[in-house]
Amino acid sequence: MFISVTTPDEIAGLSYSFKDELSISFSGLKMKSSEKYLPCENFAAAIKSVLEDLSEKAEFKGFRESFAVFSGISESGEYEALTDKDGFIKNISLKEINLNVSLDSICFQ
Repeated sequence: MFISVTTPDEIAGLSYSFKDELSISFSGLKMKSSEKYLPCENFAAAIKSVLEDLSEKAEFKGFRESFAVFSGISESGEYEALTDKDGFIKNISLKEINLNVSLDSICFQ
């Protein structure tokens, strides 16, 4: 999975790649590490844990406006995910860590 930040401008270009190992890059700097060193509150780790849970055991809650609403509990806490009519995830929120992410696209490598 590859996560790339586009906003806010201060961290635009920050990217995380979860493959065999974790790679983090920003402004020409690149670091490789183990995923276990990321805190659960790290937004990339939180998104990854939500996506893993969402694909396995999320509960469909109904519709809000034009979005399907799913919820569950991931390693990073309780979440809510919104998908569009085509099933693409458009928003993920985790209240416990005050994270609300709008997604343009998801790329799995």
